[in-house]
Amino acid sequence: MRVQVPERFALEMHNYLTDAVLARGELDRGVHMLTQGYQEAQHLKSTKRLLEVQRIHKKVQEHPPH
Repeated sequence: MRVQVPERFALEMHNYLTDAVLARGELDRGVHMLTQGYQEAQHLKSTKRLLEVQRIHKKVQEHPPH
């Protein structure tokens, strides 16, 4: 049996994964994922998900991974 995950929840999980990828220092992959998250948040017109992406972006700018 396969469960359908609502797009907003899938994007929330994507954003958490993006944060983890960036924290590991995988900048190329993380930036690509961050861009995807931003575009999907705009597509869904989700202010909450857009704020998540902005929070991750700001966090990386303030504390770049090594």
